[in-house]
Amino acid sequence: MISQPLDLNIPSECPACGLSGGIARRSGKDRYGNDSYTLHCLACGLGWMRDRPTPDWYANFYESGDYRKLVSEYHKRAVMATIQDEQAKYAQRLAVKVRPKANTYLLDIGGSTGVIAKAFANVFNVQATVLDPAKEFNAEGVKHIFSSAEDYDTERNKWSTILMCQTIDHLLDPIAVLRKCRKWLVDGGQFFVDILDVEAEAEQKGWRGTLKVDHPWAWTRKAMRHVLANEGFAVVDEWKTAPNHIGFLCE
Repeated sequence: MISQPLDLNIPSECPACGLSGGIARRSGKDRYGNDSYTLHCLACGLGWMRDRPTPDWYANFYESGDYRKLVSEYHKRAVMATIQDEQAKYAQRLAVKVRPKANTYLLDIGGSTGVIAKAFANVFNVQATVLDPAKEFNAEGVKHIFSSAEDYDTERNKWSTILMCQTIDHLLDPIAVLRKCRKWLVDGGQFFVDILDVEAEAEQKGWRGTLKVDHPWAWTRKAMRHVLANEGFAVVDEWKTAPNHIGFLCE
């Protein structure tokens, strides 16, 4: 278990659909044994951690390596030993569906090592950038912006393709980041995001086995589509990217 200062400025109504009634309280502990509970909207299915650490705590959690250590201990294997191979396979599958035009700009939010961005740069001849405060980044030829998505901003609508691969669950303010992505995307550009479908996961593992401190937000298909539409994205394709994961390609 971990000790954490709490961020008490957490909404009590659903940030996706606005429902203030019909909010259920789920497990009082997450899968790592931390004391916490998640609020779950019974209308759209969105879940959000009520007892959530502060932004400064999260920044240290990821940058210090505590996140990798916690996940590795839970899975009883060294996560970093396999992550690049897993990301390379993910990139191959994703490139079948998301196909940027040559000589355009691609942004990978939460791209960690840079494996996916580099794969897209090689296959599609795009200029790739990773936005992530990850120390593990080591992709030669890919630009690295060492920052969280919440802290970074630019006025330019520069990118023709924006990827958010297995990342939105980890963000503290995902709706604000989606709003930035809409602003950053060029006219006619494409945006990809995928989620862990929390209701499908909970059916298999129960709520306590599904909720975790590294996922302050727990998404469903209905909640994600609702938020994407609210932020001006039109979903043009949807598919299963991994067990209990759903990907959305938008314009």
